[in-house]
Amino acid sequence: MFVQMRELQPALLARMTQIDYDREMAFIAVSKDTDGKDETLGVVHAIADPDNENAEFAIVVRSDLKGKGLGYGLMMKLLISSPARPFRELQFHHCNAHMHKHIY
Repeated sequence: MFVQMRELQPALLARMTQIDYDREMAFIAVSKDTDGKDETLGVVHAIADPDNENAEFAIVVRSDLKGKGLGYGLMMKLLISSPARPFRELQFHHCNAHMHKHIY
């Protein structure tokens, strides 16, 4: 369930930006806009269980970039980022048709 928030509480902001590298990994794809400012293109984030065997992950890609391989690239970056920690299972809640073919 998604809700609109007017303001992030400090504890939630810290939780979302200061990840636990023993159990979590996140990558953000950025590019410079025409004014030279960073703009977010996509994000991937995974959180593992305490045993580091299973992980839940989410990928968000900017709407105009969907279907161009950015989500797949972020997922692969996540998977190869820690070869010493291969997950037995990755869980996801929703997958679009483009990503579905890469996962199954």
